[in-house]
Amino acid sequence: GGETPLADGKPDVPTTPASDEKPAVEDAPKPTDPPADPPADPPQDAKPTPSRDVPPPPVDQEALRVDEAVRSGKVRAIDSLLVAKAGSSAVDWDAANRICKRLKAGGLGGWRLPGRRELSRLQRSRMLGSAVYWSRERNDTKDEAHALDAGSGRSNLYLTIEPAARAQCVRRR
Repeated sequence: GGETPLADGKPDVPTTPASDEKPAVEDAPKPTDPPADPPADPPQDAKPTPSRDVPPPPVDQEALRVDEAVRSGKVRAIDSLLVAKAGSSAVDWDAANRICKRLKAGGLGGWRLPGRRELSRLQRSRMLGSAVYWSRERNDTKDEAHALDAGSGRSNLYLTIEPAARAQCVRRR
């Protein structure tokens, strides 16, 4: 035949594997295949996936009470400021301050007298009736406090012992 002898003197004859044998060459990766990528590590800031056994986060009961108080009309809101109904009569500053601290409007506590800017904002938003309202700011000697005349829009100083203004209580959402 046309067999060519090799350097060892044996002819170059193709061999065929037995019928039940598979050539070992097919199981090995081909040199042209790209290497498999290693599994990617999760990013450092990745949050673990919660399991099904983890309970849902607690419901914010305070936020629910605030929403209900606003929805029912017991409390009004202007952005993040909640506004209770104003007192109906003029009282001195200390009494107005106590009224706000003790107030539970719509089941909510944490009320206080508003600052002068907050009072002006309430007046511009037409949330104040035509009356005078105490602010939480007092002068340096603590015997006078600012009050806003919602009719004129002017802020005046009054003696804190005078029953000169109403309590208008506010709080943050």
